[in-house]
Amino acid sequence: MKRLATALFCLLLCLPCVGLGEEFLVSDTGSTTAASTGGIPATTDNAILNAAIDEMNAGSLLDALNSCTKLGTKDGADKYAAYAQALLSLKRDNPASAVDTLKSIGGFLDSDYQLALAQVLQTHRYPQDAKFGYVDATGAWKIAPAYDWAERVFRVESVPAHDVNTATYQPQDLYMVAKVFSGTTEIGEADTVPVDGKYGLLRNDGTLIVPMQYTDILWTVNGVAAVTDGSNAYLYDIATGKPIGEAFEALGPYANGYVTVEKNGLWGYLNPKTAAYLGAGCVWESALPFSEGKAGVSQNDKYGYIDETGAVVIDLQYTKVNPFSEGLAGVRVQKRWGFIDATGKVIIQPGYSGLKTFQGGLCAVEKNEVWGLINTTGEVVLRLKYSEIGDFDPIYHRAWIRQNKLWGLVSNTATLVLKPTWSFHDEFNSNTLCRVSYQKMYGFVDANGKTRIVSAYLSASPFRANYAAVKEVSGQIRYLSKAQRSFTINTTVPVECQCGFIEGRTITESERAVTDPTGVAYSVIDRHIAYTLYDEEGNAITVPVYQ
Repeated sequence: MKRLATALFCLLLCLPCVGLGEEFLVSDTGSTTAASTGGIPATTDNAILNAAIDEMNAGSLLDALNSCTKLGTKDGADKYAAYAQALLSLKRDNPASAVDTLKSIGGFLDSDYQLALAQVLQTHRYPQDAKFGYVDATGAWKIAPAYDWAERVFRVESVPAHDVNTATYQPQDLYMVAKVFSGTTEIGEADTVPVDGKYGLLRNDGTLIVPMQYTDILWTVNGVAAVTDGSNAYLYDIATGKPIGEAFEALGPYANGYVTVEKNGLWGYLNPKTAAYLGAGCVWESALPFSEGKAGVSQNDKYGYIDETGAVVIDLQYTKVNPFSEGLAGVRVQKRWGFIDATGKVIIQPGYSGLKTFQGGLCAVEKNEVWGLINTTGEVVLRLKYSEIGDFDPIYHRAWIRQNKLWGLVSNTATLVLKPTWSFHDEFNSNTLCRVSYQKMYGFVDANGKTRIVSAYLSASPFRANYAAVKEVSGQIRYLSKAQRSFTINTTVPVECQCGFIEGRTITESERAVTDPTGVAYSVIDRHIAYTLYDEEGNAITVPVYQ
């Protein structure tokens, strides 16, 4: 089946590119584009292709794919289409599909780098004698089974950022890590669960780059890891395994070149690549991440903004601030929120009790405990009547909206594409379908709100790499495609596909008699778990005994 799919894809590459798009999913894109800044350069005079490149740089891969597809081979648009398709496959946890596509455009932009990344991603945990290691897509051992628990796959977000215009790369550019555990575990209802022990970080070359001495892993982003021992937080360089700086009281996110760090009760900005502080160091009562060249900070309960030199560029005069987005930032004056521009000029007068940030020209705002959408001039484009509004998905340009207890979908043109219908929803996360439920029965919808898989299942996994696992009323687990083609594997748990692997987990229970110290007998239920690996089409992967 995989060979047939690959052959068909190769045939499409040889034809005009009409077959590559995914038009059926979104008829109301209404996409907005951002200027290319440090991303793929616009190098042609083709306005449509340049707009598609801007869409790609803004993360709108599906829009870029469809735009390039319509251009066929003109100005190399077919290669841009294939490149966008490969990135979309990677986001959908389907690196094998990305490999096939990237091989067809070798040397285009950083396709060789993306190809190596897709190949490295095809690694998954596997246990032997109650210890976890990692195997590749053929079942060959890559890392010895030595950990009491491990994450299923390595974290792609932990790979150092790579310049798309740089075709060459160093091996350390492909270092990524997974969270591993040493200590006591138990078998839960769905998987092995860490109970009492310590965590570390394992690099994909088998090196334990963060020792097993931490109570949690906070995040791993762009070659940097943040960890905590329960008292202090620490930073590590993933490529070298060396600590960055000293112990911190707390750590914020890593964004736009800086980590927000707390020392002596005050916050500052640390460059993890140089271990140098921005400006005077930790001098702020609070510190937001940088966005569009500015960061919100506060002193004496007054908030304003600094630039990337650490200088205050918008005076500390507000009672709260939000990050800049699309040239505007939400600021609170007394109890009401409005918007200012990058110079500090008021663009939308304070009048809201809550707001988020602009996405695609729209922003969610709250008044009298109900939410709606405004545009950049302050015009209400979606009436304030909803209980909650989520973020817009960058691929499909949809946001989930809640009215009372039910969820629906709105587009970034403020068009209601699905009236509030579902009591639970996932996020799309770049995948073609999204898990929803009503009255504890699960199904799947597409970005137009259309039900693609009816809500007739007791439980379901998120949709990944073209399939989702569903549990039927009979207890049978099946894997369904959006066209409802299906297969079954040995599992009692619906587990999503990750990086081209499905992990079958068969959990069984046994009863045993126990007598307490006073002589009272009682029964204990023990759970047992058996793991089996499959590829994304349900074919079993044979893993040999590790020697």
